[in-house]
Amino acid sequence: MVKCKELVKVLLEEHSEIRESEKEILSSPSRLQSFVDHLKEHIFLEEEAIYPLVNDKDLINKALNEHVELWKLLDNPDERLFEKLKEHMELEEECIFPKLKDSEVEVDVNKTIPEGWKPKLLR
Repeated sequence: MVKCKELVKVLLEEHSEIRESEKEILSSPSRLQSFVDHLKEHIFLEEEAIYPLVNDKDLINKALNEHVELWKLLDNPDERLFEKLKEHMELEEECIFPKLKDSEVEVDVNKTIPEGWKPKLLR
C-alpha cells in the first residue's frame, strides 16, 4: 500500500520520462516493446488505483476512453501513439492528478498487471 499522493508523483515522473525519451524509444524496437509493456502497467495502475478516487464521472470517462484509444495503438506503436499519449497526459496532469496530489488515501499498487487485463471500457 502507498499513499495516493506518492503514486501520483511516480506517474508524473513517468510522464516526464515519456516526453524526454520519445525519439529514443521509437528508434529502438527492443526499447519500444519495453515501453509498451510498461505503458500497459501504467494504464493498469491509473484505472485500478487512481481513477476510482476521482469524483468526476465525466472526466474519468474521458480518460477511460483515451485509454481505449491508446490501448488500440499498442499493437503497432508509432508516432500516433505518442501524439495521443501527450494529449492524454495533459488531461491527467491538468484535471485528474491535481485532485489527488495531497491525498493521504492508501492505494494498493499491485504492479503486476494480471494476464489478459484490458482497460475497463474494453472488457
